[in-house]
Amino acid sequence: IADGFLSTLLSNPRRALAGLYMGRGTVLDRHGLALAISEGDAGSYVRAYPVPAVGAVIGYDSMLLGQAGLEAALDSTLRGDSAHDPWTLWRSRLLTGYAPRGPDVRVTLDGELQTLAADLLAGRRGAAVVLRADSGDLLALASSPWFDPNRIEEEWDELAERTDAPLVDRALRGSYQPGMSMAPFVLSWAVRSGMADAASAVAGARTPVRIGARQITCLTEGTSPLVRLGSALQAACPEPFAALGRRMGASSLEAMASAYGLDRPLGLVVGEGALD
Repeated sequence: IADGFLSTLLSNPRRALAGLYMGRGTVLDRHGLALAISEGDAGSYVRAYPVPAVGAVIGYDSMLLGQAGLEAALDSTLRGDSAHDPWTLWRSRLLTGYAPRGPDVRVTLDGELQTLAADLLAGRRGAAVVLRADSGDLLALASSPWFDPNRIEEEWDELAERTDAPLVDRALRGSYQPGMSMAPFVLSWAVRSGMADAASAVAGARTPVRIGARQITCLTEGTSPLVRLGSALQAACPEPFAALGRRMGASSLEAMASAYGLDRPLGLVVGEGALD
């Protein structure tokens, strides 16, 4: 067994007890708003989430259920295991049996924007992702329906049985129509290169695209056979953009991917680890 492996297991009771005595670092949004904090006194620390709408992405740290989301991805830092020099770690463990409390961590999320996105999604199944175009910072990763991480232990059985799956982070783990995530980039590149624009008319927008044994067509009902590219994008019709991609050709699509950074790893720390 690798050195330190047992101490990182979620099922190790000593690891869970350490959180009760040492607490964890605070997770802050981009403006310094606390998203996850340790409340109480040594021996009875509990994790609290002042902005419940971030539940899907912030996850939870629970004695009963373990961890999920950013609480799991950033665990080593929040607990202090990877945030202190070896001497400080050795001294703290010698005197207390635990690592020192971990440092606070600031993420790119905007707590207010996350709450707004969650409110706008209320009553629907889906997700909303908001990014800064100039930096790529993730400002909101909203999933609907969502759960309140402050009540995860009390409501776990109910949440696990619900057919609308509130425990699934639809922003990161949901399954969506393949290919349409590329459509805005294809249209943008076609506009940039003078091949088309959003007002360009296309025929047969509802023509299905066959992928293996599946046929995929527009997600919005009632789309007329002749529409404009902008309307086809709004209705998530794949055929106009598949045809546009064929017109652009492989070399143009490769240049598009490179220009938009789609051929480079994201290196995002989300969910249960880094997304490459």
